[in-house]
Amino acid sequence: MIVQAVQDIQRQRLSCEELAEKAVKMVLAMAEELAHDGFNADMQRRITTFSEELKTILTSILPYTQYNWHRHLWERASVRDTISQGVVRLDECARNFQILGMLDLHKMLESAAKTRQDTNNYQQAILGHQKDIATTMQSVEKVVREMSLVVQPVIEEVIAPVPAHANTAF
Repeated sequence: MIVQAVQDIQRQRLSCEELAEKAVKMVLAMAEELAHDGFNADMQRRITTFSEELKTILTSILPYTQYNWHRHLWERASVRDTISQGVVRLDECARNFQILGMLDLHKMLESAAKTRQDTNNYQQAILGHQKDIATTMQSVEKVVREMSLVVQPVIEEVIAPVPAHANTAF
């Protein structure tokens, strides 16, 4: 019984070390992501959420570090459960961090797609206006030609050569 209790305490110590190692690996992965993607509001939100969860896990495990070996012996089931809960919470936190990252990426892609669509819409509108302008110019040219056909004979009459006797004085 005592040997088993000592082994349980040793396993719990290893579990705590594994939990801490897992947390460190996650922090290093976040640091890599920060180096690659930069720090923005979405990343800050994700890191804050992760940090709060780590604090909660630490707060739940910290009291057990103050126990002497007698108390560890009597409360080893409670310690084991707390460590197990910490591992589960850390795993959930890692999943949430990744999910939030994917949602942020989705929002960014959606925004880029909307921007691309808006650009296409503007280009189509410009092309539509260019067609309208070209059509209007063609209409103006046609009206000018028609007007010149009507006005030309009038201009020829006004500018027509003046008869020779018109230059004589009265």
